[in-house]
Amino acid sequence: MMVLQCHLGDKLFLNDGDIQVKCLAAHHGMLYLGIQAPLHIDVDRQEIFARKQATANTSEKACNDVYFKMPKAY
Repeated sequence: MMVLQCHLGDKLFLNDGDIQVKCLAAHHGMLYLGIQAPLHIDVDRQEIFARKQATANTSEKACNDVYFKMPKAY
């Protein structure tokens, strides 16, 4: 993990500049970041990411269960 110190208004560039992260503000222990990324890149907070992963795993398991319960075609 890279740990960076930044000042308000500083930008970080990722993936050859495709993704930009800007330090917008800091208030009462909260850091506000602006993230600019291409539409095909998901940017989620931890709890949203975890919910998406859980939903994807549940959907995949349901599909696998249906596949294995289907009768064989002769």
